[in-house]
Amino acid sequence: REVTILFTDIRGFTTLSEKLAPEQVVEILNRYFTPMTALIRQNQGTLDKFIGDALMAFWNAPLDIPDHPKLAVGTALAVQENLHSLNDELERDFGVRLAMGAGLHTGDVFVGNMGSEDLLDYTIIGDNVNLTSRLEGLTGAYGVPTLVSGAVREICGEAFAFTLIDTVTVKGKSLPVDIYEPMRHEVHAGREAELILFAEARELYCAGDFAAAGAAFGRLAASFPQRKLYAVYQDRALELAAEPPQDWTGIWALTKK
Repeated sequence: REVTILFTDIRGFTTLSEKLAPEQVVEILNRYFTPMTALIRQNQGTLDKFIGDALMAFWNAPLDIPDHPKLAVGTALAVQENLHSLNDELERDFGVRLAMGAGLHTGDVFVGNMGSEDLLDYTIIGDNVNLTSRLEGLTGAYGVPTLVSGAVREICGEAFAFTLIDTVTVKGKSLPVDIYEPMRHEVHAGREAELILFAEARELYCAGDFAAAGAAFGRLAASFPQRKLYAVYQDRALELAAEPPQDWTGIWALTKK
C-alpha cells in the first residue's frame, strides 16, 4: 500500500538527558509528544510508535486518506512551529531548548499486524520505511529541520514551497534521491533572496566549478552563520576543489546512516 511516512527525532537528546534527572526527562518527553501526537491525529495520521525520543507515524492506512503527502508535510511543519512555543516553556522550567529533525517519504510498504505469536503491532515495513529514517537522520547533517524526498515534493505540487537541498545516495542504497526542505510559502518568501543565492551556488557545485562554489557558499555562511547547511557545502566544495573527482555527477554518496 502507498503511504506517507514520518520519522522525528530530538537532536542531541542523549547528551541533554545526561544533565537532567530521570523524572525531568520523562516530563519533557511527555510535554513534547502530547501536542505532536494530537497534531498527527487531527491531520488523519496513524501513530505507529515511540522509539525513545523518536516517533514514527504514517498516512493512508488503515483508511484511505486523500492527499496524504500534503497532510503529512503540513503536520511536520505544524509540529516544528509548535516546538518554538514549547521551547519557551521548557527553557523556563528546565533550562533547555529542543531541536527536532523530521523526515518524510511516500512509497509502497507492507501494512498489517506484525510481531510474534504473543504480541502483534499494526505497523508498516519495507525499504521505504528505512529510507524515511535515513532522511530524518540527514536533517542533523545538513542543519535543516525537515527533509522530504522527491516523491513527496512531486505529489505535493504547489501546496508548499520546496528548496532542493541535495541529491544523495544514502547508505545501503544505490539509487540517488533528491532531498528537499519544505516551507510554508510565506516563510519561503521571507528567505527568497537567500535561497536564490544558495541555488546559484549549487549550480556552480553541480557543474564542477568547486572553487567558485566554495567561495559562494562561504559568503552565504558568513551572512547566515546560524545555517549549518552553507558551512557544510563550503567545506565539501573546498575538499572537492583540492581533489576533483572523475566523472562528477553532482550526486553525493553518504557513508553514514
